[in-house]
Amino acid sequence: MNDPDIELDVDLEAAPETVRRALTDPAIVSQWLGPIDPAIQPANEDGAVTYRWRDRANTAPAIDNEVVFEVTPRSGGGSRLRIAHTITPAPVMSACNTNSAIRSLAWAA
Repeated sequence: MNDPDIELDVDLEAAPETVRRALTDPAIVSQWLGPIDPAIQPANEDGAVTYRWRDRANTAPAIDNEVVFEVTPRSGGGSRLRIAHTITPAPVMSACNTNSAIRSLAWAA
């Protein structure tokens, strides 16, 4: 993916474990994320959690989304949540490529 289009740092009172649970528990994620059903990659060695999904609603072409959440403890308690959202137009097949593929399938039959 490319450099993030949106970056945000938020200080939270919640402990890092609580924030990570809110990012990875499907029941909690659905409460705050709504109808989006991302593919969630579990936290890696540095604690980052990654969501990926393709937005097809009212867009042409579709949009690929990647959001990386990094949770770190704050020295006075609580957590710092860093959010990096990258938005990329998904690749599309041109109409002539689609027609060529369909024609070649017809000859194969």
